[in-house]
Amino acid sequence: MKAMRRYLFPTAFIATTLTFTSCTQTRILVYDTNSDNVPHVDGQWISDNDTLLIAYSFWAEGGKLACVIFNKTDRQLFIDWKNSAFIVNDRKVELWRDAVDISSTSKGSSYSHQTSKSSSGNGFNWGWLTQSIGSQYSVAITTGTIVTNERITSIPPKSYIGLERFTFLTDLLYPVEGRSETILEDSYVKRGQQEKIKTSSFDRTSSPLRLRLFIAYAFTENMNAPLSINDSFWLSSISDMSFRHFEGNPIGRDPDGLVLYEKPRKNRKSFYLRYKK
Repeated sequence: MKAMRRYLFPTAFIATTLTFTSCTQTRILVYDTNSDNVPHVDGQWISDNDTLLIAYSFWAEGGKLACVIFNKTDRQLFIDWKNSAFIVNDRKVELWRDAVDISSTSKGSSYSHQTSKSSSGNGFNWGWLTQSIGSQYSVAITTGTIVTNERITSIPPKSYIGLERFTFLTDLLYPVEGRSETILEDSYVKRGQQEKIKTSSFDRTSSPLRLRLFIAYAFTENMNAPLSINDSFWLSSISDMSFRHFEGNPIGRDPDGLVLYEKPRKNRKSFYLRYKK
């Protein structure tokens, strides 16, 4: 009996630990955006006027301001980053400064600034961002560069520059305000069953996250007769789901043998954040 008592306690302890660990799961919050003044084409925000076309993608963990700015004209254009700005919840964030790195925090959200490199080697899929330009607007995309830390950027005729600088959220944003509902979707994990998705919805005035990109540009480098674009977005919904449901169905394997998933919610108007529960 003494030998049995020696092993009963460790066994019970391990069982308790495993039970406790199994209660922790990875979940995903998917954040969807809306806009009053930017149309969407094929699930992508595209701002378009006589001179410039801006195609956006927010899809990244935490959200990211990524866009291509395409010069539609036959003349050279110049963007003045010092007089342009990214605006989060009405607070201006500099797009150009003498300092290379900027970090800021505002109530309800955190965001960070990183200077982009002058090549696409950072892993961002620029082709996924630009495909709507070629397919919807029949423009000839000749060249593209990623913006570096310069005050004035020139864009040759019929070419584009890329901007990828800000992460919207570094902390969990899951407010209790807004209209909430639970919807059912077919489960990707348990066939024949359904997954509960809790969703909170917001209009522009009640949204906890509002974003604007203000771009100042001109046809001359000294910025005579400046023009501007002022694109605005807001967080319109937050959907809470399991990580496995977020992944979707398996679609194959990568060269290292890891399983690839379809990620059915992936689109350029949304972003996501994972958390433990």
